[in-house]
Amino acid sequence: MGESDTGDRAIESVNEALNSPLLDLDISTAKSALVNISGSSDLTLNEAEKIVQIVADELDPEANIIWGTQIQDDLASTVRTTIVVAGVTSPDITGGDDEYKSKVRGEETSTPETDLEGFIDDVF
Repeated sequence: MGESDTGDRAIESVNEALNSPLLDLDISTAKSALVNISGSSDLTLNEAEKIVQIVADELDPEANIIWGTQIQDDLASTVRTTIVVAGVTSPDITGGDDEYKSKVRGEETSTPETDLEGFIDDVF
């Protein structure tokens, strides 16, 4: 999440959201995103479109983006951007770098079964 109340509030809020420590991974492979833009009644469609375009530029070109705006008069001149991404392929969540590179290239990787996977295979 990011927010700003400066002259370039839309750009600053989305950049803050994209650089959030909660989003501490490369999202360029994300397959989908939810973008919520909140602001007071002075929030413009142009500002919202800028935010969505900046997010789209950071994701997979084929990513599905669902976005919306919310008017909250208590935000005064602040714009708040919240981003949730899904379908990210990253070594941070898929294992080591070799496994990540293989998955990105579409190669099969041979990894030893975990006890849980073995159990599931035996039961089903």
